[in-house]
Amino acid sequence: VGMGAVLGAVGVGCGIPHLVRSILLDDWRRCITVCSLIGGVSSIISLLLLSEGPLGTRAESSKSCQASKSCTTKTNEKNDEYSSCQNKLANITDECPGMSIKTSLDSMKHEGAGANMTIKDAEAIKLEEVHAEEGLETGRRIQNDREICGFEALKVASSWKGVMGSIFSDINGVLRNPECLCCIIAYCGHNYELFGIWAWYRQYCDDSRVGRYVTKDVDTMEQGSALAAFLVMACSALSPMVTSLFADYFGRTRVCLISVVISLGGGLAIGDTMNCPHSVLWAGWAWCMVTLADAAQYGAMMAEVAPPDLAATALTMQFGIGYLFSLPGMIIIPAVVPTVGWAWGWRFLCVGPLVALLALLKLCTLPGAKRIQ
Repeated sequence: VGMGAVLGAVGVGCGIPHLVRSILLDDWRRCITVCSLIGGVSSIISLLLLSEGPLGTRAESSKSCQASKSCTTKTNEKNDEYSSCQNKLANITDECPGMSIKTSLDSMKHEGAGANMTIKDAEAIKLEEVHAEEGLETGRRIQNDREICGFEALKVASSWKGVMGSIFSDINGVLRNPECLCCIIAYCGHNYELFGIWAWYRQYCDDSRVGRYVTKDVDTMEQGSALAAFLVMACSALSPMVTSLFADYFGRTRVCLISVVISLGGGLAIGDTMNCPHSVLWAGWAWCMVTLADAAQYGAMMAEVAPPDLAATALTMQFGIGYLFSLPGMIIIPAVVPTVGWAWGWRFLCVGPLVALLALLKLCTLPGAKRIQ
């Protein structure tokens, strides 16, 4: 349901430029400026109100890395101190080869006493004895620090090559997983159709004279078309949340299959309503609502079928590739409509739900998808 709310908000957000255009029809520069400001304000609100999720974040990883770096710095400082003490101890043992530090000092005391050594010599021997004790104590502290730190910094500070190798390994793991691959393909087909509708429905309303039906005025027909496009997209925003409730009870693949089949039928039939503005408005709303209805389920399916250690990578790939495939849907309409008309132009978008349908049918046959059916 949460994902459904997010996707519903996306639908409203994509319709806001049409709303702004219906108000600022004659000034496209102001229209772009207003839409940009709305997007900026929305981003700031999200940044202030939303918190981090339950999974690990980069901030936590950064703290861990900083702690490891601090541990490494302290260890290096103690290593330097230990090396200095070792050098001092080496000078002592060089004078008395074959003896331990304590034996060497005792021997030096005895020999010095027999030769009536001066106070300065005695102080020097005492100082060396203190250095020896400090060296032993420092060695013990360093050993304890190494056990505590465990040289975590060496594990965290992995090489760039190792990081890239891990990323490509995760990507390869996602692509080799048939359930994840089916979810990605289905989402690509879904976005291909959805964004094609969102991008060109207003122009379809213009050519169908829907604006006159909305505003009852020929002079404001273009504004009426833009307002109609916004209303159609905004009124479809509740469908992902409602669909999510049904998907939790009846299975995600079943709900997606029903939505894709209805959306496919809508794409085949919507072009035949062009000569009836009333039908263009209501049929377009129904088509847009059904197409958006299953938008939240593709991400939810991916999160459930992907291996836990690959879930984040799988979701990132799904959304990234899916939005990439929204471009062909937006490009193909203006390329074919001048030649074949709107009826067949919309039917070119039916390739998307058809591909999604085949991918979902394949997903239903896979063992890993049983928990989402």
